[in-house]
Amino acid sequence: MSPQPTSVWGSRNAALAAIGLNVLVDGLLTVIVAAIDFAPEGVDQMLVDVSGKLAPISTLGVWIGALGFLPWLKATYARARLVTESPALEEQWRRGTIVGFFIPFVNLVRPYNVVKVLDEALDPDLVPEPAPRRVETGALYRDAAAALTRPVLRTVKHAPVGLWWAFWIGRVVAQIAVSVSRPATNMKIALQNGVVFGAALAAFVVIWRISERLREVERRHAAVRAEGS
Repeated sequence: MSPQPTSVWGSRNAALAAIGLNVLVDGLLTVIVAAIDFAPEGVDQMLVDVSGKLAPISTLGVWIGALGFLPWLKATYARARLVTESPALEEQWRRGTIVGFFIPFVNLVRPYNVVKVLDEALDPDLVPEPAPRRVETGALYRDAAAALTRPVLRTVKHAPVGLWWAFWIGRVVAQIAVSVSRPATNMKIALQNGVVFGAALAAFVVIWRISERLREVERRHAAVRAEGS
């Protein structure tokens, strides 16, 4: 079994922290921009100033998020290959798990396929269920001296990969729509920021769910190996 990543980059926590920054900033920016038109005089200008300071952080957050997400994706693929037998996973690994994020037009489809294949390959139910194990109970006279126990099997839902990618593509569409529409009102900008926030939040859930699916698959394999030892 592959060990947990020893460096910060590639770990689940680093990816969640990077994406979490996007969730926080984009969520605040969405609310603040949407509130500008409804704020009293004087407060509205304060909100404009705050949104102006948050906007560059939101833009930078995309790159910060990538520095967390992409190493995590590659490290998770490496670990998944050791505990799954998925031809689709192996094909994506050979083609490169992150290169498709940087190729124009290809990056409209391939990243979705890479993450979707990973999520589907890490299905805990594909791991054989360990047989019950006989354990001593320490019971007294006339009570059962041993019992059969099974490892607790956790159910981990699929990651919302389709929702994440729909928001990711949607943020590009929303950005173009705002840039070509005149005037670019605060509500239009708030809607654009809301789509960016949705993409960040969905990415956070994707990282969490896939990491939990990997953890459960590894745990079940460890239980199977312990049974055979």
